[in-house]
Amino acid sequence: MDTLKPNSVSFTGQIVWAIAGILPIGALLGSLIATGGYASPFVFILTLGLVILISVPILEYTRLAKFSGGYYGAAELGFGKTVGKFVALTNYVFYIGWQLANASFVASVFAVGYFAGYGTYPPAYSYFAVGILALIVPLLSSMTSVKKISKIVIAATFIGIALNVVALAVLIPHAHYFSLNQFNPSFARGGIDGAFFSLVVYGFFTYAGYGFLLFYSEEGKAPYKNTWKAAIIALSVATFISGLVAYFIDAVIGPSNILKAVEFPQPGLLLYVKYLGIYGELAVTGIIIILVVFSFASGVGAQGRIIYALTRDNFIKHKWVGKLNKNQVPMNNMILNFIIVVISFLVMGTIFIPVYGYFDSIFYLSYIPAVISTVFWYFHHLIPDLSLASFYRKNKIRITNIRNFTVSVITPAITVIVISFSMYVSIISDAVEPYFAGIILAGIIILILLIWVLYRYFTDTIGESSINAELNDQEIARMRGMNASKSGGKK
Repeated sequence: MDTLKPNSVSFTGQIVWAIAGILPIGALLGSLIATGGYASPFVFILTLGLVILISVPILEYTRLAKFSGGYYGAAELGFGKTVGKFVALTNYVFYIGWQLANASFVASVFAVGYFAGYGTYPPAYSYFAVGILALIVPLLSSMTSVKKISKIVIAATFIGIALNVVALAVLIPHAHYFSLNQFNPSFARGGIDGAFFSLVVYGFFTYAGYGFLLFYSEEGKAPYKNTWKAAIIALSVATFISGLVAYFIDAVIGPSNILKAVEFPQPGLLLYVKYLGIYGELAVTGIIIILVVFSFASGVGAQGRIIYALTRDNFIKHKWVGKLNKNQVPMNNMILNFIIVVISFLVMGTIFIPVYGYFDSIFYLSYIPAVISTVFWYFHHLIPDLSLASFYRKNKIRITNIRNFTVSVITPAITVIVISFSMYVSIISDAVEPYFAGIILAGIIILILLIWVLYRYFTDTIGESSINAELNDQEIARMRGMNASKSGGKK
């Protein structure tokens, strides 16, 4: 089978791919404020802390293996092929929801930006046209070589950071409502429950993009050394930028006006109309859309590499799905993914707009796929976390020393608590529609995937496990050797 091209993504490229996945430019729109309210800076900080915490086992795996299938390879190392393939499928569905949310997000930015400038919404067909265009552009970009798309993503990311700086220059002179309450969850929209709701529908979903670089590890330079470092740097940089912009947008709007502002899906755009005029706001909207769309290419390629890895593992029998094009990227399955997402996008819009109306649908179509994706993110993230202790045992790596116990036992335990609590407090306990319906749909899909994987297991068609050929044997041997050194050299 064709192989991906190694040493194609530099350390800087890996950092930027992860930043692009987190998409700090979205903070310019005030998207998080629409759910986090006046406490949106608190939500950013909370999300960063929790994501870094629950990502510790995943980052540990990046030191020990490289794998284009991402998370599912880690699950296989600890729990075996069957569990790994289940994780792969949940990860794949996550990316379907992710692309749906992206198409809806870009279309909503267009519609809301138009409304902010002209006081009326564009025709519904233009909403769909912009959403589909937001899927076509990253698809075409991701079909080029990894080196070329890296240059595109790097350029888009740095221009986006520059635009954030410009936005801050516009906002800072008008920021007069500074308060520590911006870091108080009770000041979120809906109080503490609202803060966790924002964490689920926007926070976790936004930060999930840091994991894009896992799927390019076979193509990255010095992946065992660079991947985890790139993730930490990207998370920190993206949070600083996003949190700072959110902080000043809040400080401009003020606590007394925030409830009115958050009725608008992208409240940041209202500020640009006020301080830059209609044409200035439309220019900002257009630039954001262009940069965001090109940034999506990293996630499109990541999803394509899941299917490529599953084909290489002989879980998917149709080899044309995993076939690489002349640029050594899995073009065929990315086109298939695109078709699935476009159909889903059109079906969702056709259902939602007549039921909820144009305005509310703009909000729901962006956030409901994000909620569903977050549920799947929990699964494809939590299972590999829990599998690390099993991987240590299989490789005779001591679990009882402080470092390994913290990484493989304590951190996953905290992850289970955090994920369960955030899901219960934010959505399940209130049964808010239509978000709760998204949770139910996610549950049904998970059950279907589980049944399918079990069927493949019992019919002995679960496939192989190619990640075993991508292990960092030297580091594993070093960690295993530490056992002997701490036991006086006994074997």
